[in-house]
Amino acid sequence: MFGLLLLGACRGKSEKQGIESIEVGPYLQKFQTTITKGIGANTLLSNDVRDILAKENGEVFAATANGVCSTFDGGGWWHSYVDGAGDNSIIALTQDKEGRLWAGVAGAIKRLDGEAWTAFSFTLTSLEGNLTTMLGSSSGGIWVGTDKGVALFNGATFEDIISDDITTTSLAEKKDGTLLRGTLSGLYPVEDGDQGNVIPEAGSPVMALAVDDADRIYAGTRTGINVFDPEDNTWAAMVTGTTGLPFTDITDISFTPQNELLIGTTWGAAYSVPTERWLYFAGKRWVPDNKITAAVMDPDGTLWLGTGQGIGKVFWVPMTLEEKAKHYEEITRARHNRMGMVESVGLPVAGSLSKFTQHDADNDGLWTQMYIAAESFRYAVTKDPEAKKNAMESFKAMLRLEKYPREMGNPGFHARSFCSIEEVKAWNPACAAYTTPEEICACKGRWWMAETSSWKGWFRDVSGLYCWKNDTSSDEITGHMFGYSVYYDLVAESEEEKNEVREVVSRLMNHIVDNGYHLLDTNGMPTTFGHWDPEHVTKDEIRFNHEGKWLNAGQFWMDGLEIISYLRAAYHITGEKKFYDHYRILIDEYGYDDRAANWQNMYIAAPVLYNYSDDELASLAYYPLLQYERGDVLGKLFVDSVERYRKTKDPQRCPLWNFIAGSRMERGYGVVGAVRTLKEYPWSLIEWGMFNSHRTDVVIGSTRDRHNRPYPVYQSTEVLPYDERKIEKWNSNPYELDSCYPPLSCGSGGGAEESGTIWLLPYWMGRYHGFIKE
Repeated sequence: MFGLLLLGACRGKSEKQGIESIEVGPYLQKFQTTITKGIGANTLLSNDVRDILAKENGEVFAATANGVCSTFDGGGWWHSYVDGAGDNSIIALTQDKEGRLWAGVAGAIKRLDGEAWTAFSFTLTSLEGNLTTMLGSSSGGIWVGTDKGVALFNGATFEDIISDDITTTSLAEKKDGTLLRGTLSGLYPVEDGDQGNVIPEAGSPVMALAVDDADRIYAGTRTGINVFDPEDNTWAAMVTGTTGLPFTDITDISFTPQNELLIGTTWGAAYSVPTERWLYFAGKRWVPDNKITAAVMDPDGTLWLGTGQGIGKVFWVPMTLEEKAKHYEEITRARHNRMGMVESVGLPVAGSLSKFTQHDADNDGLWTQMYIAAESFRYAVTKDPEAKKNAMESFKAMLRLEKYPREMGNPGFHARSFCSIEEVKAWNPACAAYTTPEEICACKGRWWMAETSSWKGWFRDVSGLYCWKNDTSSDEITGHMFGYSVYYDLVAESEEEKNEVREVVSRLMNHIVDNGYHLLDTNGMPTTFGHWDPEHVTKDEIRFNHEGKWLNAGQFWMDGLEIISYLRAAYHITGEKKFYDHYRILIDEYGYDDRAANWQNMYIAAPVLYNYSDDELASLAYYPLLQYERGDVLGKLFVDSVERYRKTKDPQRCPLWNFIAGSRMERGYGVVGAVRTLKEYPWSLIEWGMFNSHRTDVVIGSTRDRHNRPYPVYQSTEVLPYDERKIEKWNSNPYELDSCYPPLSCGSGGGAEESGTIWLLPYWMGRYHGFIKE
């Protein structure tokens, strides 16, 4: 199933730039659909799914608490089978030698004949107990396991009864017809009606059983799977750890049509894909409940994962990265555009996209500028007028972020966000009681930050129709200068369009330079993080020994990288020599170039301080420098710096960091890892809670990150596949394993959807620079 398409990429050199590139063909994109009880097609009789059976003709049957449902061709649940005269609380399913479907209920087994059931009650025999499992025998009968024994139904009566008051959990047959009986007491062989001694090597209790084509026995326990190999007559534990099962409390074992293992556990399902690590399906992104009651693959390669809350249907569809880009573009335009600003949205009903709520965010300027850059790269690659239209619309929104403070007497200052008065009243019903714009905006939130002597709040604009947010940070300005520069180079084609960018960048950078490299707020004081002056950048510098070498480090060297990037980009855009002069002053007189190139040294000296948001800010600040600084000395300094930085990020497989670095690096910028991430990124961007620190295939590297949160924050030593982790922007810790914490919050989540910018920006940047060739 996976062999042809997952390898659909080859490495080569871009003819355009002579750089390393990958030609990416169709690959297999994972999709998921949750199937639950409801009205109409594609619904179940009950969410309580106990068993699933897939037949060779493609028909799939689900045993539920209210009857049996079936589907054909992987489509909707087109038929339901309900016994009008009998028990419909189905416990197990199997098929006989002739391929007929059998269902088990507590006191009987019944055969489906067309639309009707033919039941065979235990009361007709001496069989005791309640049915727990069943299996079609190679002899033509039906093995029945109960909580008091096991028997074979021969078509008319139950025979070969074993009565021992031991609960049967699972049944399997070897090639020679020997029955294997899994129980709460362990594994027993049953041959010619006689039950042998328990097999201690199989473990206990045995919760699931399976036998493969080579007659190997797989006994699933609460601590893993033990395997008997008939060739060497030995039992061995299936490998756990980094190359093995993600979780070991086993509930079900089955084989795919390709004889691959599919495992159900009490926390998700695991699928053994050849040449890869196990694929793990847990959390509501993949299954409606983590306790898997049944896991099967149909002949088309679709996974059907049964739980007590419905079925998770997982399937793969061949597509190209450009088709995936179109999907992310569509969801972004459909739900994430608020007056040109692009951000995540809230989902009033968890996981449902039928309704959504837009809102402001603290970093609307940053996230929107990243979207502008994504659309600018798309326009440069495709010349699609829709891409230019989208970029221009969001660019106009960024102009409004500067317009509102300018009209209040603070030119160049960019607000964090803005919203209409009507939005404020709708989002905050308490604010609707106020009458004046000043009161309504103040109601949205203003508070005194005594430690920085600055205001953080919302202010009315001149028209009285909008509120805008102050205390803008360096994050925002970094995003603005990144987005403006890409937009200027790739979208602003006419002189009028270019002048719009020149003017807003000129006002912004004149504001910063004329105020001593500060961003001054409404009260005339620097914002909390609006500092790029030499006194700030050189503050708290230290010297430390690392691996036998003495290095210098400074906590605020990142700000030095930011400001020289701003100035170099501003000079490129506006042509104002003033900005280049200040660029040289900060480099020649204050050593900003060396500090900027070594901003990561502080995290070498004090790893506990590491802030993954700085990875994003550094990369966005690097990009203009890498494009515009072509001097032999400075250009090489920044290229060497970004190369050192990217090497530390290689295990993260972040396409944005890798492609920014690759825009000037000539080697080793992680194209293969970046493309892998783009492929495996989830199709759905709903923010479900994900939990991974319980996994046996994960090595815990540490239990605390820089935020010093009161609950354990488990970090792995390697980045998990991106579709097994939480949805996040590229400013979060990729090694952090959990975004929910059982038992309280891992049944929740799904209350928001991220925009497609996180994927679209690196993809179109990669296309523009020639790293990806579709």
